[in-house]
Amino acid sequence: MFRKKEKNFQKSERELNIKYIQFNKQVKLKWVIISIIMIAFAGLLDYFTGPEVAFSLVYLIPVMTSTWFTRKPFAVFISIISATTWTIAEITAGRFYSHLVIHFWNTISMLGFFLIVTILLDRLKTNLNYERVLSRIDYLTGVMNPRSFYEFMDIEIERSKRYGHPFTIAYIDMDNFKKINDKFGHLDGDNVLRIFADTMKSNLRKTDIVARLGGDELVVFLPETDNKAAKQAIEKIKKSVNQNKNLKDYSITLSIGVLTCNTNPPSINKIMESVDSLMYSVKNRGKNGIKYSIYAGHQNEEVDSISTNNKPNYSLDNKN
Repeated sequence: MFRKKEKNFQKSERELNIKYIQFNKQVKLKWVIISIIMIAFAGLLDYFTGPEVAFSLVYLIPVMTSTWFTRKPFAVFISIISATTWTIAEITAGRFYSHLVIHFWNTISMLGFFLIVTILLDRLKTNLNYERVLSRIDYLTGVMNPRSFYEFMDIEIERSKRYGHPFTIAYIDMDNFKKINDKFGHLDGDNVLRIFADTMKSNLRKTDIVARLGGDELVVFLPETDNKAAKQAIEKIKKSVNQNKNLKDYSITLSIGVLTCNTNPPSINKIMESVDSLMYSVKNRGKNGIKYSIYAGHQNEEVDSISTNNKPNYSLDNKN
């Protein structure tokens, strides 16, 4: 059980790394160039000040810079350049030893020092990134936690306002989840939540976001998605959950509220309040259903509601 949880976490960590942690290639190239310029500057200072002044620590600055802002291979490359430049500056500045091998040995020693710093600093950066990811996901299911989701939503709302692109958000609640915990135990309940979250993610695009807001309540954010596309995506999720062999013993049903924002979306609090209300309206009408609505810029417009109690029974209530 723990291995499954750890594997699920690592998978989500990789997904979030893709979205939030990996640096842009142009940014990496910029820092490599900056590091090389710093090495050149350090080499010139080392040369003009002569062999009496030690500049070893100055060469460490570009090594640390490249390690922190780029990947380890770039940092190793910068370390080699730094050690080589240090040796050239030493020789051209007039420092000579009894044997040429000593220059070689000192270069290797300096390179080893730079590489040790690179490895330690890269490990520190990795641990900090790991903690950052850990603080942004739900460890049980591997999806976003509320803090991460609300930060993401704030950005997406501003982007939607700027470009006028629609998005859809769905609030999904697992009906009678407490009975699963009471009948099968909390370990089974946790496993159901993990399978539920994995099923949702496997039926969505890579650009879509799943978050767990608490208990058995999950939310799905679908960028660049209008009402028609949202229906296809949400009903695909519901169908996949119903057909999942690992969930058949638990008789899982879902109550879902879906809100599509076409233009001028409201605040995140208003959106969540609206979609939560849609979900609870399904609960109040007998659970196991979906209710759709469109935010048209000033108010919600109910498009249709789907009630599926025991047997599929579709009822459309169109309001203009």
